[in-house]
Amino acid sequence: MHTAATASTWLHDPSIASPDVVNGQEPGTFRELAEHSRDVVWVRDSRDAELTYVNLAYQRLWGRDRLDAQDPSTGWTAAIHPDDRSRVLDALRPEALQRGFQEEYRVLHGDQTRWVHDRGVAVPDPDGVVRRIVGIAEDITERRALEQQLVGSQKLEGMGRLAGGIAHDFNNLLTAILGYSESIVGQSDPRDPLHAEALEIQRAGEKAAALTRQLLAFSKRQALKMTVVDLNVVVRDVHQLLGRLIGEHITIESRLAEDLEAVTADSTQLEQIVVNLAVNARDAMPEGGRLTITTATADRTESNAGAFIMPAGRFTILTVADTGTGMDAHTRAQIFEPFFTTKAPGKGSGLGLATVYGTVKQLGGYIEVESRVGEGTRFTISLPCTDRPAEPPAPRPDPVAAASGHGETILLAEDDAAVRAFTGHALRCAGYRVLDAESPDVALRMATEASGSIDVVLTDVIMPGMNGKQMVTRLEQTCPDAKVLYMSGYSGTTYFDPSIVDPARERLLEKPFTRNTLLRAMRDVLEGTVMISPGDRPSRRSRP
Repeated sequence: MHTAATASTWLHDPSIASPDVVNGQEPGTFRELAEHSRDVVWVRDSRDAELTYVNLAYQRLWGRDRLDAQDPSTGWTAAIHPDDRSRVLDALRPEALQRGFQEEYRVLHGDQTRWVHDRGVAVPDPDGVVRRIVGIAEDITERRALEQQLVGSQKLEGMGRLAGGIAHDFNNLLTAILGYSESIVGQSDPRDPLHAEALEIQRAGEKAAALTRQLLAFSKRQALKMTVVDLNVVVRDVHQLLGRLIGEHITIESRLAEDLEAVTADSTQLEQIVVNLAVNARDAMPEGGRLTITTATADRTESNAGAFIMPAGRFTILTVADTGTGMDAHTRAQIFEPFFTTKAPGKGSGLGLATVYGTVKQLGGYIEVESRVGEGTRFTISLPCTDRPAEPPAPRPDPVAAASGHGETILLAEDDAAVRAFTGHALRCAGYRVLDAESPDVALRMATEASGSIDVVLTDVIMPGMNGKQMVTRLEQTCPDAKVLYMSGYSGTTYFDPSIVDPARERLLEKPFTRNTLLRAMRDVLEGTVMISPGDRPSRRSRP
């Protein structure tokens, strides 16, 4: 082990950094360059791999005094991450060094981990004998973070497309399952065994529908009803629910900023974010603890928010913190992946935090997580502020509003046979006259041949050959007074293209839907102002 005095000698020996004269320059010039380099410059003896020189940048990257760089207990190799140390030491063996050196590894710098790209080359003396290995160690922490961010984004995007495609097909199936089971439950005697069996089918369908909503949220392809929202109102509304959901063994505390600025968001999805984070916190505190929900408005500087780079800006911030078991770094790196769970089999779907992640991203926000084993977890969600005032909550729909029709004519365009059969049956039973078409071309022909006017066009958004919006545009001349109701379980990016359907301006019925939901939506459209007409359609806020 070298003493400080010995280390000082080898650090300042002018013969170490370079040959006596290179291209007519004195050695001091090369030492000056090395000492002022941002990267770590090092020299090792090729015969025993002993470190003979290291520049001042070592102290910045390693976080240790360069005078102790050779000390095996506190120096260069001691700072290497334990998982990488044996690999690096193997590459630093004298016989390995003769072939050069190139490794990427982690260095423990205080409570931080830095990534290093370290490479060295053999330098022969004038007599051709290799006595020194000269190397440069570069801090690549930021580059690695960006690479991991890109890989993670690509993986999540791919999984999102898969999840969205599954949700689309599943929602068509669930529309028929929920619709017919609801009909059987409503028409059967509660004492009849068939009633109980149909009720179980309905409950299973509702659970499946909840899973598809989570898949859509994760894939960032759910339809959002965007309004200007006061986050404090959302938290207050959810607080009472959390008391029943979390249990008495956990204390819930809300710390809400009085001057909180509003955000543009879907209030229902914000509620779901709070609930999902609270349930996750509950599971981390089986013996009890404290759940703290905080809101604030703050200006934030650009930062690496874990899974992505968060730009500078003014944000409304929601923080959900618990005093639970906490997580290690390995778990933290996977918590937003769908179906990843630390719970026992059957205790969780692994979609809760994936849903939160997808929803936050779709709202244009950012999510950070801080956690240590035994020290609890803190989720911080930052949403861009708006200077517009928050809108009052929309009134709840009247349950009686699912009234029957009065002979109105509905042109139904739906390519899925099961959905078309259920929807047409439900509307006919409710008193509507239904023209059902399996394709846009058939719907256009029916509209031309129809006797009497068409009151509502009920169409799927995405169909083979022509989407619902294109069909509606072609119907403007034939049915100028007809109103329009779109329906879809599709989760592709075109679903949210305003040129097809803008959920903020046009009425959209999301699959899966029940008979009552369908009838309420139909009355809502018939009594509203959304209709087929050239140019911009009048804007109206749809009921939830």
